Formats: sequence, structure tokens, C-alpha cells
Amino acid sequence: MNIVLMSRSTQKLEKVAEAIEKEFKVQTRIIQVDFGLQDVYANISSSLEGLEIGILVNNVGVMYDYPQYFLDVPDKKLYDLINVNMTSVIMMTCIVLPHMCKRKRGAIINMSSSAGLLPTPQIAAYAATKEFVDSFSRALAYEYSSQGVKVQSLRPFYIATAMTYGTKPNVFVPSPEKYVKNALRTLELSTRNTGYWNHEIQAWFLGFCPEWLWMWAGSILNQQIRRNVLKTRR
Repeated sequence: MNIVLMSRSTQKLEKVAEAIEKEFKVQTRIIQVDFGLQDVYANISSSLEGLEIGILVNNVGVMYDYPQYFLDVPDKKLYDLINVNMTSVIMMTCIVLPHMCKRKRGAIINMSSSAGLLPTPQIAAYAATKEFVDSFSRALAYEYSSQGVKVQSLRPFYIATAMTYGTKPNVFVPSPEKYVKNALRTLELSTRNTGYWNHEIQAWFLGFCPEWLWMWAGSILNQQIRRNVLKTRR
């Protein structure tokens, strides 16, 4: 499949696009966009005009710099959490969904998070945005299943990316490449899952965890993460 890539950094977009074209012999198009802004969608829509978008992956996201209590989170970060994690999902869906319905086929993959399974202290706003993504995706999947459009919500636990504070890949934390390979296999099987077999086991056990225990353990873990991050920045 030909691919359209969207991100803030033109340099990174060009590098990834070049690598994809070289390895997979497909065409790419890049659109530089800051999803923290609200006036970017008219330009995105015009840039996509004439393209047949078969799969939309809403993967753009913002996380806390490190776990913090709500009043310690800068206002700009809170606005970014809303605009990047939530508004982008709705507006990108608005752009591509009408064309998918017209063709009676297509798929939308929305990246939620296990952080939204239960309220999560010290990443409260982030967890809430991810629960929004999951709820929106589930309703959308029901609304448009008869139109031939599949909408999937993925709710992973930790993946070894920059957003997870430098966590290294292991049996519980897959690399991005391993996660994507596993997650894509589930698209035809499920509209809502974690995307990775080990994460699915973790989610199953979490289903038996009372909310107070989740918040107590999560708060301790996030306190430790905050200490570790701040220690490396000294």
C-alpha cells in the first residue's frame, strides 16, 4: 500500500518516507502538521484530496513528560493532550470516513491505551483522553459496521518508545516493530484488544483487579518513574 505520513518534523518524515520507498517499493507522501493546533485540518483535507485512503491509523499522541499530579501539569501540556490525543482522532475520522462509506470499505485503527482501563493517578488527564478514544472507537465501530468500515481500538500496555520513559524491550514490553506486526494480525479478528498477546494476558488479570488496588499500585509505580526521570535530568 502507498502511505501518507503525517508528523511535526519534516526531516523525520522525509527520512522515514525514503526508507519505506526503498524497502517496500511503494509511493509515499508526507504532510508536515502540528496536531497541537486546531486550524490544520482544512490543509490536511486538501492535501488528501483525490487519494483513496484504505486504512487510517490515528497514532499521534502526547504523554506527560513524567508522571505528575494534575495541578503540576503545565497548561500547554493539558491543551496538547486534548488537541493531539482527542481532537485529532475525531477530525481525521471526519476527513476520511465519508469516502470509506461511499466505497463501502476501509479501516480506522485508533490507538488507545491500557492506562484508560481504570482511572490512573499521576497521568490522570492522559488516561482520560485514552478512555475517550476507546469509547469513541467502540461506538463508531457499531455505527458503521453495516457500511463496510471496520473501526478498531487498540489498548496496549507499555511499548518500548520514547513515550514510555526509556523502557527497553523485553517479554512484557515489545519493540514498536514487534507490536505493530502482532497488532495488524488482529484487525480482521477484533474491534477492540491490546494488540499483543502478552498485553492481552495482562489485561485479563487486570479485569479482576479492584479499582482501589489499581490506583494504589499505579500511584507507587508512577512515583518511582517520576523519581527516576528527574534523577536522570539533574
